[in-house]
Amino acid sequence: MEEKWVAVDVETTGLNFKKDKLLCIAMSWGSAGKDVLSFSGSEELEEAKKKLQEMMDVGVNFIFHNGKFDVKFIREHL
Repeated sequence: MEEKWVAVDVETTGLNFKKDKLLCIAMSWGSAGKDVLSFSGSEELEEAKKKLQEMMDVGVNFIFHNGKFDVKFIREHL
């Protein structure tokens, strides 16, 4: 990935990161780059974890609208 800035948003089943589920992580970069990581099982969670780690390893910066909420869900579920 060449982009160094990626906008991130999560979709969940509720507001409680301990009880509710992480449904997907939506990402957007540049003028046309986008990806949605949807989850229905443990394989998808592991793939999302790997993809996010690869982005962090190459120095991608993440932009969040409500980062505190999003990061809590990501940390809890990935």
